[in-house]
Amino acid sequence: MKKIILFTLLCTVLSFRGQTESKELISSFEYLMEEVLKTKSKEELGLLRNKIFARKGYVFNNATLQKYFSDKDWYTPNPNLKITFTDEETAFINKIKKLENLRLTLQNSKSNQSVNCIDKIDDENNIYPITFEMTEDYRFYDKIEKAELDMFDNDKIKDISCEGITYKIKCFDQIEYLLIPTALCGNDETFLVLIKEGKTEIKNIYGAQSRYERLDYVLTKDFLEIIKTDYYEYEADQKRDEGKIKKTSMKYKLTETGLVKF
Repeated sequence: MKKIILFTLLCTVLSFRGQTESKELISSFEYLMEEVLKTKSKEELGLLRNKIFARKGYVFNNATLQKYFSDKDWYTPNPNLKITFTDEETAFINKIKKLENLRLTLQNSKSNQSVNCIDKIDDENNIYPITFEMTEDYRFYDKIEKAELDMFDNDKIKDISCEGITYKIKCFDQIEYLLIPTALCGNDETFLVLIKEGKTEIKNIYGAQSRYERLDYVLTKDFLEIIKTDYYEYEADQKRDEGKIKKTSMKYKLTETGLVKF
């Protein structure tokens, strides 16, 4: 009888211990207040942001981050996992992103160096051609991180972007070409923005324009191709669940003076 009682007590203790460890693991991530986040360095902010991804099993394209989180007991990488975020996680990621961009802006102003553009980064990471499908993958943003800009002072960009975050495409002096993907915010749109002499021009290059019209794109180092697909219903005497499809392609060259159609 004593053995049975001892065995029961042991199982109870082990069960309680397992529950405690599980709760500790789940609650080990703390959503820090903005006042606390402001005291962190850009490197520390980056680790905090990527910790949210790591807790879900994200496999990092960045070797340094992969090694850092691989040393954590709680990290279980899963390359086949499709990652989703809660509203709280998304808000926290965006909050950190804002502060990271602020740190980057201050760093660039102090060093008097301009932010890299995707063109320069492409020489190292083979980023082009860029499509909407690429912008749905978090690994793509690891590659172009150095080309990220904070455009919160531009109301037009703030209205269409994912928390105002944009990416500089070309390294021109007189004109800015910006890519604004919004897939990670759950939006089905992508924008190309031109800023010249204080004027902002926004071109929608991906997404549904109406019930029967949709845009897609392919962006290379020097050219932008926009593919417009029009859907037409058949005449009434034919099947209404079938449709004609018409595709037209518009090609532009990204020059130092603006987009040139050809």
